[in-house]
Amino acid sequence: MSLSQRPCAIACCQRRPIHQVPVGLLVSALLLVFAHASQADFSISDSTFSDSDWPLSLTLEFGDNAGSANGQDVISGNLAPSRLHVIGTPGSPTDPGYFIASFYGAAVYDPSVEGAISSIDWSFDWRRGNDPNTSTIAPAIYQGGIVFNASELLNTVFYEWQTDVRLGLTEADFPGIDFSANGDPIYFGYRWYAGTFNGLMNMAIDNFSVEVTSQVVPEASSMALCGFAMLAGLIGIRHRANRDR
Repeated sequence: MSLSQRPCAIACCQRRPIHQVPVGLLVSALLLVFAHASQADFSISDSTFSDSDWPLSLTLEFGDNAGSANGQDVISGNLAPSRLHVIGTPGSPTDPGYFIASFYGAAVYDPSVEGAISSIDWSFDWRRGNDPNTSTIAPAIYQGGIVFNASELLNTVFYEWQTDVRLGLTEADFPGIDFSANGDPIYFGYRWYAGTFNGLMNMAIDNFSVEVTSQVVPEASSMALCGFAMLAGLIGIRHRANRDR
């Protein structure tokens, strides 16, 4: 049998005209493009705590000639190494308390490039030493020279590791911060409140991770593809309507 005698084979090889493409398929493609264009992920994960990766540590409400030390601890951790903070003070119970805020500097989030922030997931392990029962920890952000922190978690157990997980943190969890695309670059970290104490206080951090979900403006190519999908869908609907008349 010659090829001219096999119409089915020829028909199967023909391209399907665009007006016969199912509209549902086009709509699904359109939604997929928008979903892909609306999210971008930025993440930090650190369990080694090299000092060069944590260049910014700020001591807040510091008084009475106290001193502090911050750095990598290669001996202890959950598992080692970890990041250790120590405050030595001749303070008194009337002091306002001592805060140390430390920020990861190896990766900085720039909203003008990465897009406005939709939400943030935070996780880290921490262990308190011989500090007061008022010792707390909180996710913190450094933006525009200001430290912003979320709600604080109290740890009442000495020398035992516990995990702090915060999912879906938004701009409302950091009062005064700017998560918009016009906001200043953002450094992620934590803030430790050591309370008031006479002598030495210490706290350690391990297994620090942050994941950011951002809202981005679709690229021009994505928008063009969306426009084409919409146009193709309309053509298919119009052709089908004319055919059914």
